[in-house]
Amino acid sequence: MRTALCTLTAALALAGCKDPPHNPPTPRAPRAADGGAPGARPPFPAQTLSTNARRDCFNDDFRATRVKLRGALVELCGVSGGSPVCYEVDPIGNRVETLRVADAPTAVPDEPQLVGPFQRTDLASHGWRASTRGGTLNVTGPAGNHRTVTATGFGFHSYENVVFLPWTEGWYAVLVGIRGADLGATAVIDPFTLRMVSHAALLPCGRDS
Repeated sequence: MRTALCTLTAALALAGCKDPPHNPPTPRAPRAADGGAPGARPPFPAQTLSTNARRDCFNDDFRATRVKLRGALVELCGVSGGSPVCYEVDPIGNRVETLRVADAPTAVPDEPQLVGPFQRTDLASHGWRASTRGGTLNVTGPAGNHRTVTATGFGFHSYENVVFLPWTEGWYAVLVGIRGADLGATAVIDPFTLRMVSHAALLPCGRDS
């Protein structure tokens, strides 16, 4: 009997009578495109169609003094008729309205003061790059995909009139017109797919089309 029991035990061991297998490891969450913290990229911002309609507009003599980010809105202050005046620009809702600002600057500098994450000609995040140096917009995605767009091809008169703004933690880029004929004009760039959505420039009062 003892010999038979030992033989049965040995046979079971050879047949795979071992400790229960461990649970398979949980797959890791995909990492961001730049190798940073994990997280899903938010969807491309939905925008309203541009009809060049708005509740307020810029006077011909408006000169920008300060550009400031306020949450998801852009505060654009300047001087018109010798007095300070400010506007609220919504890049996603395609809306521009006058705004009361207690500390609006009264002097016009050579270049408007940029308050916040605005960049004048270059912006890079999550492995992508965008630049307006040389008068054209050049966007290179993380995968090496590339696109070049002229100012007029993207709804602006000149890229010298705009600044970059990183959007939704740098997953997207926004261009905001801060002077000249491009005041208040906005455009959104998806640098991963090179998808681009622009809004018509907000022309000075009395010159709407």
